[in-house]
Amino acid sequence: QKAILHRDLKPSNILVTEIDGRPVPKVIDFGIAKALGGDAGEETEDGPPAVRTRDGWVLGTPQYMSPEQAGSAPDVDTRSDIYSLGVVLFELLTGDTPIPRSECLSREETLRRVRAEDAPRPSQRAKTPGMRRALQGDLDWIVMKALDRDRRRRYGTASALAGDLNRHLRQEPVTAAAPAWTYRLSKFTRRNRGALTAAALVLAALTTGTGFSVWQAAQARSAQVRADASRLEAEANLNRARGAVDKYLSTVTDDPQLRDDHFRALRRTLLESAIPFYDEMAKTSAAGDPGLRLDQATSMGRLASIYYHLGDRPKAVDLYRREVAIEEALRREFPGNRQYRDAILGTYSNFGLILQQMDHKEEAIDIQSRALTLAEQAVNEASGDSVGLEPLAVILANISVTLWDSGRKEQAEAAVRRVTDLRMRLAGEMKDPLKRKAAEAEAQIGMAGFLVRVDRQTEAEKLLRQSMTRLEELLPTPAGASLRGPLATTLHNLGQTLYRQERWEEALAAQRRAADLNLSLATENPGGTGARNALGMAKHTAADSLMKLGRPDEAAIAWQEAAAVHRSLAADFPDNPDHLFMAGCAHAGLATARSAMGDAAGARKNYEECVDCQEKAVAMNPGNQGFRAALWNGISDLCQWSLKAEDAASAIRAALLIPKYSITSWQDQERAAGVIAQVLPIYAKDPGLTPAQRALSMDGASAQAIQLLQRAIDLGSPSLDKWRLSDNRFESLRDRPAFQALREAPPDPNGRAPSKFTFDYPFNDPGPRHWRREGDIWTEVQPSGQRNQYKFLHRARVRAVSGSVVSNSASGITLFIPDPGTPEPAKLMLKTKPDGWRTLKELKDVE
Repeated sequence: QKAILHRDLKPSNILVTEIDGRPVPKVIDFGIAKALGGDAGEETEDGPPAVRTRDGWVLGTPQYMSPEQAGSAPDVDTRSDIYSLGVVLFELLTGDTPIPRSECLSREETLRRVRAEDAPRPSQRAKTPGMRRALQGDLDWIVMKALDRDRRRRYGTASALAGDLNRHLRQEPVTAAAPAWTYRLSKFTRRNRGALTAAALVLAALTTGTGFSVWQAAQARSAQVRADASRLEAEANLNRARGAVDKYLSTVTDDPQLRDDHFRALRRTLLESAIPFYDEMAKTSAAGDPGLRLDQATSMGRLASIYYHLGDRPKAVDLYRREVAIEEALRREFPGNRQYRDAILGTYSNFGLILQQMDHKEEAIDIQSRALTLAEQAVNEASGDSVGLEPLAVILANISVTLWDSGRKEQAEAAVRRVTDLRMRLAGEMKDPLKRKAAEAEAQIGMAGFLVRVDRQTEAEKLLRQSMTRLEELLPTPAGASLRGPLATTLHNLGQTLYRQERWEEALAAQRRAADLNLSLATENPGGTGARNALGMAKHTAADSLMKLGRPDEAAIAWQEAAAVHRSLAADFPDNPDHLFMAGCAHAGLATARSAMGDAAGARKNYEECVDCQEKAVAMNPGNQGFRAALWNGISDLCQWSLKAEDAASAIRAALLIPKYSITSWQDQERAAGVIAQVLPIYAKDPGLTPAQRALSMDGASAQAIQLLQRAIDLGSPSLDKWRLSDNRFESLRDRPAFQALREAPPDPNGRAPSKFTFDYPFNDPGPRHWRREGDIWTEVQPSGQRNQYKFLHRARVRAVSGSVVSNSASGITLFIPDPGTPEPAKLMLKTKPDGWRTLKELKDVE
């Protein structure tokens, strides 16, 4: 209106005075203002006159700057002030700026985020449900129109912004509106036009273009003739192509909008479109050239990342293994090259996490240990500089989880204590006392959580209460908003340690506070996973405490809420099986509450939902033993509840899931048979069946049970006599001829026994024992030189393996020597009772 561009609009530069009894705003501090019009400005694209700022100068207060004022465009116009007014309006409505002051960012990082990130909606920052409802709708979209990073979509003038606010107050339609998903897609494309366009051009000619570029670069490097110009051009072409697709892939992988339900199929398509480029890069020969070999390895890593995000974890693992092999070779050949060390360190870290998630514990520990060695080397080379301490702490934290899951508790604790020491050291170097206090509290949380797990509850409670006190003291400070998550974690862990001390009322109070905090955080960031997952966990643990307090009706509500949270996460993030696993656990808990309330039908229904969730989780990650154990427990409970409800069909369906997920265990074949055998009496007294239907149903069920028992025998079950004589589960089968006809398969014919082998004996006279056969006599030579002779007794089949039974008359020891070529590793077995065998050790050097 006055042809003035202020460039520093913020609350401290807007005073409110009273004129004729009405409040009137007054703008002050025109120190960096600029006149528009005449020679001062020039027309911008679709906009009013603009001011160009001298290159490198960024004037104003970063929290209130527009993206173009922060450096995204060479000129600014009045729409820059509109953006600043939008920030002021955002602050009036929420109490904070779009980039929270509590984050205490550097000026450079604040400017980067202003340029690169969209502002959140005001309702996402509301502190109460009532305030959130008040902000949703008109006020959200008025603010978001003023804060649009594309200035062409902002209000053109302050009057237009004021007009929309007045229309809102008069309950009239506003010009600002929620963008449709089609607009959001076009906005994503526009925002990343450079990456997407360049990548599209590259991807259009991947199969030939990429291979030719890499080949051209390799040829140019190796020819060394008239080639400098050609080599540089070829490498530049290759680097431009790789850079374009790398940027494209980072955009697709990292952009949170593409994780929205609307865009899930699009995101998958975009990720898959990059595969041919990296596939060509990974396949092209780069023998002898270290630079191209590193390029090839990096491409394999990128390809692994794509397959991981697409849910194909086995393919990702294979590519990471190939990347590791190349980068380790480079590291051996060029031990002083830090670029190669940093490359393999990053690969180890990424690969180790994926192996950990896939439950490949030993390989994960091996890879993470290599990462740890390199990270420690980098810290030592830094000569006291703390720059490498945070990556080292992250690697130690990751390996501590894998060590714990592998049962190496002492090593895990040592790693966690090192993490705590490193984080306390980093906290101690912070100059800001508030940030230092917060960092120290967060460092203690990890150690306390570990102490809870190892059942050192007194130590854990002391640390957690110290952390809680520190964090609660900091809540009213500018850093407080960012500490609600750590405080929620502290309260959750405190609830766990109080629960394990059987202080259930206190545990419930802490768990409910954790749930309230996480609900607030999840409401502010509905698209994230951390707070939502923590909310589900807090509800779950609160339900556990309620059950201990004898309040199953309240526990059922909490478990229902937990299941709803985790199912919602599973729908939003279908590539992550953890959410299905947690939903299944919540349904199992809900079933126990229903059972305690006397609701048998409800309990069975929830066990069915538990099994459904766990089946899907296991299908996505078959190697995860925790998932399989939860599935097995769910199936077992469903079997028992189906039998209790006398629902024969449901019991058989559940029983047949047991061998489906445990095809090599004779015990599980036997369990499934036991459930089905108990269905026969249910059919026998079912009044809804005709005699013919009853006979048909009982014959079918008995045939299924007997088939499972024969499979158990074939897998090595020694229980045949017990089934026939004393196992009550199979009483309904004993008059069936097929049950009486069950037999162990005969052993294979003689002539396949080994002629010699060794095995390691760990007890008296420990060490390798060498065995050799001559005719029917076996001679064992101990490490001390003592000789023992065993005589062949007969052929036998033990646990579905054929072999020879031999005995030493002096000691009375009877052993089973398996034939070579068995599917599983051949193991020597010791006879312990008439029908029992105990495994000793695996045979080695078998001939």
